[in-house]
Amino acid sequence: MHRSWMILAALAGMIVAVAPPPASAQGLKAFFHRIGEDTCRNNSWPECFVAMDRCAAKAPLELMVRNGWMGQNLISEQHFDQESGKLNQAGKLKIEWILTEAPGTHRTIYVRQSYKADETQRRIEAVQSWAVEVIGSEGDIDIQVVRMSPPGRPAEMVDSLERKYMATIPDPRLPKEDGGSVSGDLP
Repeated sequence: MHRSWMILAALAGMIVAVAPPPASAQGLKAFFHRIGEDTCRNNSWPECFVAMDRCAAKAPLELMVRNGWMGQNLISEQHFDQESGKLNQAGKLKIEWILTEAPGTHRTIYVRQSYKADETQRRIEAVQSWAVEVIGSEGDIDIQVVRMSPPGRPAEMVDSLERKYMATIPDPRLPKEDGGSVSGDLP
């Protein structure tokens, strides 16, 4: 019995001699704390990342929608008379559509920036004055200048291509009759 007490005392002395100083004890505590955090994080995976993944997946789509509305509501060179700088009929109709029929969250009018600052300012003033005529107040009109190129092609080009296409269509012809029945009829 005396011998087992001696072995126990020797072991206790070794533990005390080998025990880390207080600073190292803090490191040990932090180490076990990190193990606990990592265990909780691993057990809750993937739930903690779902919201971030959804945001990352939606971000490009939201950007595409915003750029689509920007292109749809863009007032560019083709909406202005080249000599006077005033809005032409197409520009007036487009502004009217934007302010009256577009969804409320997408009623911003985007004016394409010109190479000349004074020309851009004249465009903004023309759009502003027509928009005031359409809705009757200046406070609700959101006009922004952008450097975006207009989507599509000028109406003159589209009209020219359509006319050329229509010119190539052959004249309609009725099928020839064969002795009282029209070819292609069932007997």
